[in-house]
Amino acid sequence: MGYYIDTLREILPYNADVYLLIGARGLGKTFGVRQIFVEDYIKNKIRFAVIFRSNEVKKKVSHVFFDKLISAGLFEKYVFKTDTTYAYIAEKPKNKKNKIKWSICGYFVSLSTAQNDKQIAAFDRVRNICVDEILIKTTDIYHRYLPNEVDMVADLIDTVTRERPDSREMENLRKPRVFMLGNAVDLFNPYFERYGIKEPPRPGKYWLKNKTCLFVFSDDKEYGKEKAKNTVAGRMRSAEENQQNSDNLFITGNDDFIVKRPHKHIQPQFIFKWRGKKITQYTDYECGYIYLSDKPNNIKDLQVFALTTSDNKLNYLAGNLAREYMKNLLQYYSAGMLRYANHSTQNSCIEIFRNYGIKE
Repeated sequence: MGYYIDTLREILPYNADVYLLIGARGLGKTFGVRQIFVEDYIKNKIRFAVIFRSNEVKKKVSHVFFDKLISAGLFEKYVFKTDTTYAYIAEKPKNKKNKIKWSICGYFVSLSTAQNDKQIAAFDRVRNICVDEILIKTTDIYHRYLPNEVDMVADLIDTVTRERPDSREMENLRKPRVFMLGNAVDLFNPYFERYGIKEPPRPGKYWLKNKTCLFVFSDDKEYGKEKAKNTVAGRMRSAEENQQNSDNLFITGNDDFIVKRPHKHIQPQFIFKWRGKKITQYTDYECGYIYLSDKPNNIKDLQVFALTTSDNKLNYLAGNLAREYMKNLLQYYSAGMLRYANHSTQNSCIEIFRNYGIKE
């Protein structure tokens, strides 16, 4: 359980804005970050904020936030309690007659409801932020990334830290540090896209985005193999699933529909825009398929369909016309007639199709 704490203590001196921590489930990433947060509050009175994607997950996790730390025998001189918004800590009273003096050490906030959460304005001295379970499996039918999720996280961090470059009030507080935690599942996701991770990484530490983000990819194949062999869940999983887990492999998509070098005779037809990304539709009349690409191009005078309200601009087609366009594209998808320039395009299209009712 405490395996990952050594990794955290090793990387903290890098003083990154963001620590992007990816590895197999069960290595202790979440446990280690929570331990660091409590230690920092006890020593420096620095509070933390934990960001959850949904309110449901926030309610579930906040209730047991300190349980594993307590079970591990850490912080025996302290007692903890939580509600759905606040985390509290107090020194353990020397006798039962003494009243416990609770102090707020952290906050819990839901990304999906943050805009309507008036309590966030009262958050104070937040310099440690954790965003857990950032990556979602492609096969997960119960969870979805929120629209513009990475920007939503950045906006929320700005709100809870109230960091101002010219504020003297912040002189006695260090800069915020953000811990983004995830398991090695789907390579194509909004977080990797934002930080330019396009290929399966090798284990190690890498600076990203002008040395503002430290990407740490942890690999422990022996742990994964032991878990596959010696746990009930491991014995229940398929050999392929256990191989993916033990080797800490990312799912990179289906190569069958990827065409990296299309024929020169393909004809551009339309552009559709989804959550800020433009995808161009080409038709290959000789080979009989539709080719989709998110690569920038200089093609002019193509009709653009806006698939969300925020994507709409002057001269774009939206609403019912965009939906009719997508219905036609879905027919090609159902007939197996779509090809993609890369996995990034494929992944974006699959996300769009899900929103239009296609189930895998």
